[in-house]
Amino acid sequence: MKIKAWIKDTTKRVKNKIKILFFALSDPNCPWYAKGFGYVVFAYALSPIDLIPDFIPILGYLDDVLLLPIGIWVFIKLVGNKRWDTYEEMLSDQKLELKKRWYFAIPIIMIWILAIFFFIMLFISKR
Repeated sequence: MKIKAWIKDTTKRVKNKIKILFFALSDPNCPWYAKGFGYVVFAYALSPIDLIPDFIPILGYLDDVLLLPIGIWVFIKLVGNKRWDTYEEMLSDQKLELKKRWYFAIPIIMIWILAIFFFIMLFISKR
């Protein structure tokens, strides 16, 4: 039961940080390179399709519990802790609701298509 509670708690914290990330992306003072990376993390977070599908036991949830926090951590390092703290403070006064959107799945679908293409090319070249 402790693992389930940890996953639930981690997921709740990640959802809150995704809201802060969305808020940070609207800031004109946010560096362009951080915004570029932040948009990828944000799209992945709201994509209904994951890199590792959820039906795969254990691994399916690791992307939500590991990949998103790592992506958010990298974004925080790109914008700086002080700026991130100001985003947290500014967002604490507002209520923000984010929903999954199918168009956020396009980058994930493209990654899967490229991976399948490269595996097919690798298989064909070995013949």
